Amino acid sequence: MAYRYLDDSFGGRSHMVEASWVQTLPRGFTLMPMLRYYTQGAADFYHDPPFPEGSVQGEPYTADTRLSAFGAITAGLRLAKSFPGGVTADVALSFYRQRAGWRAGGEGSPGLLEFSARWIEFGLEKRF
Repeated sequence: MAYRYLDDSFGGRSHMVEASWVQTLPRGFTLMPMLRYYTQGAADFYHDPPFPEGSVQGEPYTADTRLSAFGAITAGLRLAKSFPGGVTADVALSFYRQRAGWRAGGEGSPGLLEFSARWIEFGLEKRF
């Protein structure tokens, strides 16, 4: 279990909580499921699109949705295999979903489009 809190100079605050475990399997395999919840508030100078709504000349402004208020969930599964000589190979699948309405402690940024992604990772590790 892990928790992270971030408070930056732009007025953004975020929280992340993650649960994962390692399940040992026969023949040097391990299975590692993971579930993460992330939530953040908008930066002080974030304004929802369209530009220039909310902007004041000479003051910081962004409509970059990475600085908006939202919540996100990531689910993942990693399969690893240990080999002799300190070598480990692994493959992981992750699924990510982001929504304004998933922000903890209030509504997210209005007009924020739903976003999702999935990715595959491959890893190779050698321990000395």
